[in-house]
Amino acid sequence: MNSCSRRNMIRNLATFGLTVSAGCSGIYHELNEKSVSYILDSVYLENSNNSHTKFRLKIYNGDRLMYKDDIQLAPLKEGKADYKTIEKPWMEKEGRYGIEVITAEGNSISLSLSEVLDQWDNSIHDYKYIEYSVLSRSDDTFGIYADFYNEARTK
Repeated sequence: MNSCSRRNMIRNLATFGLTVSAGCSGIYHELNEKSVSYILDSVYLENSNNSHTKFRLKIYNGDRLMYKDDIQLAPLKEGKADYKTIEKPWMEKEGRYGIEVITAEGNSISLSLSEVLDQWDNSIHDYKYIEYSVLSRSDDTFGIYADFYNEARTK
């Protein structure tokens, strides 16, 4: 999917109330089954801010830290956002993936698979892949989103 369509998808998710932000918790269903796992298709990072953004990204499989990197994304330029996609070989194994963003100010925003499952109904159990997206928004906040797919989209 090109970045323009992916950007629209990210913004549309917020419209439908599927956003998870700092301090919010799921209220829809308790679907924390320990047996539910997914292949992590990718983690998509985008800066929709007019200024440079820096943050630390951590990817977990359950409680195990799988990836940690300091991310820097350029500001919007002529309406185009800077983005980066994280894809690693270990993501091809099913797991209980979650992500954490630590802002330059030291604030932590995270989204675990259990929190994602709390936000969705049982229909997501039919999917094989999960993708996380991190959006640095124009109001200097971050949004973390999850979506599910039947087939790999980035491999």
